[in-house]
Amino acid sequence: MSLQRQNFLYGDLRRALLSIRFPVGVLGVAFALFYSLYRMSNILSVYAAYIDALYFIPFAFALLFCAFPFSESLIEDIEHKYIQLLVMRGSLKKYTLSKVILIYMSAIVVMILGTLLFTILAHLQAPWELKDEYLYTDIFTKIFWKNGFHLLFFASHSFFVGLLAGNLALLAAYVSLFWQEKLLTVAFPFLAYYLVIYYEYGIFGNIVWLDIRQIFNLSYDVWNNPVYSILWPIIVSLFIAVFMGIGIYRKLRRIYDT
Repeated sequence: MSLQRQNFLYGDLRRALLSIRFPVGVLGVAFALFYSLYRMSNILSVYAAYIDALYFIPFAFALLFCAFPFSESLIEDIEHKYIQLLVMRGSLKKYTLSKVILIYMSAIVVMILGTLLFTILAHLQAPWELKDEYLYTDIFTKIFWKNGFHLLFFASHSFFVGLLAGNLALLAAYVSLFWQEKLLTVAFPFLAYYLVIYYEYGIFGNIVWLDIRQIFNLSYDVWNNPVYSILWPIIVSLFIAVFMGIGIYRKLRRIYDT
C-alpha cells in the first residue's frame, strides 16, 4: 500500500472515529433497538429482545445511525473544496477507495458497538437465554452461545446486520453526490431499506436467500448449510460495496473534472 493511500486512510479513520458523530451513531443504534421494543411490557431474554427488535419498524433507525458518522464526508469535502486539495496529494481513485472503505467499515463498527451496548443494558433486566426452539436454529448457537460467549454471539450477528448497514451508508453517500442535502443523506438508509422490503416480495417472491431481512440475519440458515449462509451475505455485501464504489468514483470524476 502506498504512503499516499495510507495517509488517506489514516486521515479518514481519524475523521470518522474522533468525530462526535461516531459515539452518537453508537448510542443511536442502541436507542433504535430499544425503541423497537417500546411496546413490550418486559424483556424475557436478551436473545429474544434482539431478534424481535430486528423485525419492528423502528429498527430502520439503526441503519440511519450507522450512516451518520461518515456518509456525509463526500459532500462536505465538495462543499468546502477539500476534494481538490486531497486529490492533489494522491489520486481520485485512492481518495475514493479511502472514502468507500471508511464509510462501509464505520457503519459496520457502529452497528456492532451499538448492538453490544443494547445487549449489555438489556442484560441488566433479563437473562441472556430464552429456552425456545428459535434459539437452537441460530447458526452461531453452536459456535458461541453454548460455550457462554454471549457478547461474541451478538457481535457476530451484528456484524452481518452491519454489512447491510454498510451498503446502505454507501448508497446514501452515492445519492448525496446527486442531491447535496445532508438531511436526505442521513435519512436515505431508512427510506431505502423500506423501499427494498416493500418491493422485494413482488420481485423475488418467497426466495429467502434474496430477502434482505433474512440474508443478513443469521438466525436463519437460508441455504440450509451454515457455511453457505455465512458466506452468502458477505459475498452479496461486498459485491454491492464494489458496485457502489465504482459508481461513487465515476460521479466524483465528473464533478472533479468540471
